[in-house]
Order: sequence, then structure tokens, then C-alpha cells
Amino acid sequence: MKEIFALILFVFSISVETLAQFSDDAASKEITMNGLNKLYNLEYREAERIFEPVLQKYKEHPVSFLIRATLLQYEFALIEQNAVHFKEYISNLEKCIKLANEQYDAGKYKTDATFYLLAAHGNISRAYHYNKDYLKAGLEAKRAYSYLKEGYGLAKENSEFYFTNGLYRYYRVQYPETHPSIKPIIFFFSDGNKTQGLADLRRASKSSLFSRTEASFFLAGICLKYENFTKEAVSIMRDLHGKYPKNPDFLLKYIEALLADGQLELSAQKLKKLEVFKGADYEVATFVFNGEISFLKRDFDKASVSFQKAIALKKEGVETSDLKSMALCRLGEIGLEIGEDKKAKEYFKQCLSIAEYSRIIKKAELELKRL
Repeated sequence: MKEIFALILFVFSISVETLAQFSDDAASKEITMNGLNKLYNLEYREAERIFEPVLQKYKEHPVSFLIRATLLQYEFALIEQNAVHFKEYISNLEKCIKLANEQYDAGKYKTDATFYLLAAHGNISRAYHYNKDYLKAGLEAKRAYSYLKEGYGLAKENSEFYFTNGLYRYYRVQYPETHPSIKPIIFFFSDGNKTQGLADLRRASKSSLFSRTEASFFLAGICLKYENFTKEAVSIMRDLHGKYPKNPDFLLKYIEALLADGQLELSAQKLKKLEVFKGADYEVATFVFNGEISFLKRDFDKASVSFQKAIALKKEGVETSDLKSMALCRLGEIGLEIGEDKKAKEYFKQCLSIAEYSRIIKKAELELKRL
């Protein structure tokens, strides 16, 4: 999923002298939620149509440019790989920053401006990171961080900040655990707390208005990737997939959760729907999940073919490295099952070179020690 999505739209709750406060603006609130629901379900033209009156009402406000950027990000994903629309995407975020800086400097709406700036700088940093322009990404992240710190004290005032607070608190601890090389840099950032981070994300997933869906999705991902809270992940993703059945990212993560929970029959049913989507993540996931079903049924020959096809795909997406690490780990296990220890050892080593899932790392390290 795309970071800082629904959360950025909380800014409709601003107070503007010439406009009613959004929290008291029932019509705009309903429009916004309807537009978000269409966008999450990838109904782009319908989302644009629904958002239009609100975009016009807030025409010269930072929020309008955040919405436009978000529409581009969803419709042309991965936006970073689309040269034409990537420029338009960055331009909208830069316009948001310009207007938000004016509001921030004026002081009257500093709380609202803090979030505009956090969202816009954070999205630009993410975009440059995916484009491997790490210098620009680092500079934007540094700018976003200053507003993130301000947001720590604003959650009680606006519950949308629980999302950003939760993400930071959790990943401030988790990221250096997974990427030890970052420790000398991350040392200078404020401390995190995984337990508090999870609590913040759960609170955002229940009580926030605009960031609820994003908080739920990130929480499910953390449950699967690091915490092994499988039942919680299944519950979250069942709800998201049920509400947004056209969203392949939600479908992919739902199938992953089902497989982790051992629900093979339902996984196979849902996998038929994922197979129709084009894109690196969905194509790799289709091979990996088919391989996983075969593996769990102990059809190792069929599983091996699927896993090999997954790692052979050269396309890159948000989920591809994680998915391929799963395939490599299973290929290592298959090697052990059929007595090919040398191949198994190589697969486990390759797995560990890209793996970030705690259960995958633990499994590969354990088997390597035994070999």
C-alpha cells in the first residue's frame, strides 16, 4: 500500500476563516468518505467525480493538492516508475508544502499545517526512496521528521496522529533490527517503543476517521511480518477485503494471512481472483502462494516449480523481495526433504540476503545451523 494515504486527508478538519470547520460540515465529510471508499476500491473516475465539489471548495488550500497527489499515486501505481505522472505527483506535493508553510508561519493554523507538511514531505521522501535517489529521500525525510516530532503531542487533539505516531514508534525499533547498518544514523532519532506503536496503530484503526483503513492495513502487515499475530491479521484483512473487493493489495495480504493461518481451501479460492491482476507483486505472489499451497499439501515437485517461477521473475514491486524470500526459504526446506543439502544451504543463504519476515529469518537461520 501507499504510505500516508487516508491519513493525509484528515486535514479536511481544518478551520479556515472563510469556510466551515470540516468536523461541522456534514456534507463535505460524507463526500470525503465516499470518495475515499471509491479510491480504496480503485474506482478512480468515480472517486474523482465525488471529490470534485470538495476540491473546488478548498481550491487554494494545501489539502486539494494532497488529494490530487493521492489520486495520481493510486491510479498510476507505481507512480515512481511513471516518468510523466511522477513529475505531476511531486509538483502537487510541492504546492501543498508551499501553501502549508504559509499557514505554518502564520501560526494560527499551525496544528493543521504540521500535518500537511508531514504528509507531503513524507510522501516525497518515499517516492525518491523507491527511485533510489537516496540523497533527496534523506533530505525530505529529515524535513518530515521535524513535523513528526511535533505530532507526538497532537494525538489527543486529533486522533489521526495516532497513525503516524504508531508507525514511527514501532519502526524506530524494528527497522534497525532488520537493517543493522542504519543503527549509527538512527541513533540520533527519538526513541521508539514497539508495544506503544502497536497500541497507537490499533487505536487509529478503531477511532480515527480518515486513517482507519491505512492503520488497519499497516497493522496487519506488522502482525504478519514481525509479530506472528496471525489471527489478528486474518481478521483485519477479511474486513478490508470484504469492504474493498477490487483492491488487489488487500486481496494479496488477505491470502497471505489465510495461508499463514493454514486455511488452504479459502486461500485457493481467493487466489483465483488474484491471478487476474497484472503487476510485479501480484504475479510473484500468485506463484509463491500456489507454491505454498502445494508445499503444505506436501506436493514438493509442484511447489518447487511455482517457487522457481517466482524467483525467476525480474520485475520489482513493493512486496516482491518479501515474497521471494518466502519462496527461497521453502525451496531450502524442499531441498532438505529430498536430501539435497547443498542446494538447501544455498537457498537459505539467498533467503537471508533479502528476508525481513521474522519467521522466515528464524527458520532459515535455524536450518543453516543444522546443516
